Amino acid sequence: MNFLEVKDLLINQVKNINYILLIIVYLLSVISAIIFVFIYFNKKENNIVIENDFIDQEESTISGKEEIVVDLSGAVNLPGVYRLENGSRLSDLIKVAGGFNEDASEKIIGKIINLSQKLSDSQKIYIPYKWDESEVIDTAPLGKIETIVLPEIENTSNNIENNPDNEPKTKININTASAEELDSLQGIGPAYAQKIISNRPYSNVEDFKQKSGVPSATILKFATEIIF
Repeated sequence: MNFLEVKDLLINQVKNINYILLIIVYLLSVISAIIFVFIYFNKKENNIVIENDFIDQEESTISGKEEIVVDLSGAVNLPGVYRLENGSRLSDLIKVAGGFNEDASEKIIGKIINLSQKLSDSQKIYIPYKWDESEVIDTAPLGKIETIVLPEIENTSNNIENNPDNEPKTKININTASAEELDSLQGIGPAYAQKIISNRPYSNVEDFKQKSGVPSATILKFATEIIF
């Protein structure tokens, strides 16, 4: 092999190497472009998701869709603990609870309770019965719906209060009274007295109403004369 042939061979090899290098550079450029496009669109998609999450949270805060939990008891058909949307009114709660029952005090509801008031989380609400009127109607502020706290009924048979004639009057303990003592209550005869005795014990007025078999209208007549 002479010098010219060697020279031509080297030139061809260099050309082949350059060609291979060009192919490698081209492939690397294509791969880099693909990686760049993938990263760009993936980042953009993540930004959209984050932005949408932020918008959803902001809209949720603005619309006030968080729940509140309220405890309702007293003269409603379905007392209990309820979950409501934030911003709900007392009228919404009463509706969910099946409305007022037949023993609810129309006087207290009409004079004191504001059905349009907004509820707050962890609020306790008591809807008074008719027999609660003497404890509530003269002392509660007008148009104010807060938890209506009634005086507790003392669990003792020695509870004495003054009557209009300033003479001591002993309240009757429903859980220990004899049939004769029960018969002395207004509206209670021998038959109701026996029912009361048969269904003892009673923890409060509401429990007494549910278990004794005595009509609510009758209980209302002597509710302030008894203890448990």
